[in-house]
Parts: sequence; structure tokens; C-alpha cells
Amino acid sequence: LEMLQWQSSANCQWSLSPKPNGKDMKNWIDPNILERLCSCFSILEKESMSLALKKTTQLYQEVSKDMRLLLGYENNTSPDSIVSALVFKLG
Repeated sequence: LEMLQWQSSANCQWSLSPKPNGKDMKNWIDPNILERLCSCFSILEKESMSLALKKTTQLYQEVSKDMRLLLGYENNTSPDSIVSALVFKLG
């Protein structure tokens, strides 16, 4: 959640200060990100949990890449590919 707050702030040239713990998230998060975030939750069934984990991994990889670019860091995708491979192998 903190990375999503950073992304929203960075996309507004740091003029946005989201409330802690996702409070009033609908007012500050990109609607597309919010929709995708809602799909990251599941019911307690193996298939649903596996799909939610995959969607969470994909969303946070995209957000972390966006943050690396916004903050001027090198775009190193090596850790992302290792995590993705493990998640998809488990699921």
C-alpha cells in the first residue's frame, strides 16, 4: 500500500499527501490501479488465492517499475523475474 501512496504522490509532483493506511483511497489513487488492486483479494480456495497472488505480483511489479523510473533509478528487472517465476511455479 505504501508504494501505491508513493506512486500517487510522485505522479502529482509530490503535491499529494495520501492519508495513512489507505484511508480515502478512492480520492487519491488512479482508478485503474484501484480496480486492479481490488482483484488482488480472494476467497479461501486454492484457485482464487493463486489468481489473487499472481495479480498482486503483476500489479506491484508494474508499480515498482513506474516508481524506479519516476525516482530516476536503474530499471533492474532481475528480482522481478525471479519472484514472478516462483509465483507462477507455485500457482
